[in-house]
Parts: sequence; structure tokens; C-alpha cells
Amino acid sequence: MDRVKQIFNVLSGRANPEEIAALQRWLNESEANREEYENIKLLWVNTIATNSKKQVNDSGFERLRRRMRAHTVRARRIKVTAVAVFFSISAFFAGYFPGTFQSGRSPRAWQFNQAKLVEVIPRLEKAFNISILVGHESLLECRVTATLVEVKDVREAVSSIARSLNLHCAEKGDGIFELKGNGCVDEHSVL
Repeated sequence: MDRVKQIFNVLSGRANPEEIAALQRWLNESEANREEYENIKLLWVNTIATNSKKQVNDSGFERLRRRMRAHTVRARRIKVTAVAVFFSISAFFAGYFPGTFQSGRSPRAWQFNQAKLVEVIPRLEKAFNISILVGHESLLECRVTATLVEVKDVREAVSSIARSLNLHCAEKGDGIFELKGNGCVDEHSVL
């Protein structure tokens, strides 16, 4: 049965106990259902008040249904407009303050504190879409303490880390770097 017609039947006293129970279950499902019921009830009461001397029939029910649909459409338009305004304002501020939103960009500052090279390399590779190779596996255990601010040139970032570890950095191709050397300067290299 149509939900509005079911509410109409309950309010008019024509609903059977099963319909009343079904409506009660529907009302308990969500706040939106209770709000819709209250709106229909308000319209019902107003219709009864204006037609107190007339008997409410199906044409009154149809007017009630049209009013409810118009109310629902207006409410939906208001919500859509509010969401559109929110996203428009967000897009404006994202463009106006580009440094604030870092989505899809490398971080403005990198800080490594006693981080093993094996932990540093994947972060740089992912952020800058590069590959970093090491000449010897033991180099991966070298520890780096470094702060790289406003990294604009990935070559400079990789070279800085290599220098702090007394390693040589060679660019092997487009976005491919290789770190070579005898090992760390000491157990805890600082940049």
C-alpha cells in the first residue's frame, strides 16, 4: 500500500490493526520517516480544519498528496543547493589557498628522525614517483635524521640524504637514482 495512503487511513481512523502496526514499525526506522509522518499529519490537520463541515474524500486525499510532493521537492532542492554552495566555496578556497590543500602533491616538509634508509626510500619513491636503488643491501640499515623543507627538486632531496650518509648519488635515467658507497658515516647520520 502507498505510504501516504496508509498514513491517511490511520489518521482518518480507517486503518486496521495490521496497518497501524506497520506504520509504527516504519516510524521507528528513522528520524526522516517520523518527520515525513509529522508533515503529512500537519497537512491532514489543516485539511480537516478547512473542511470541517465537508467530508474528506479521495479528492482531498489527492490535494494532500500533491502538497506533500511539493514540500518534498522543495526540501530536496534546498538540500541540493546547500551542498552545491558548500562545494563551490570549498573549491574557491582550495584554489585561493593552494598551499593549504596538499592532495596529490608531495609534502611541504619531510622529517626523518633516526629512520632507516629502508624506511626513507619507499616514502620518497611514492611521493615523487621515482625509483631509488642501493649498491649494497647493508646501506639500507643506515639511519637518517633529516629535515627537508619545500622539496621542489627530487634530485636535491635524494642527493642531500646521500651526502649525509657519505654515499654517492647517481641518476641512472628518468626518475631512477642509485646510492653507492662504503656505508654510513656513523651509526646515526644527521643532515
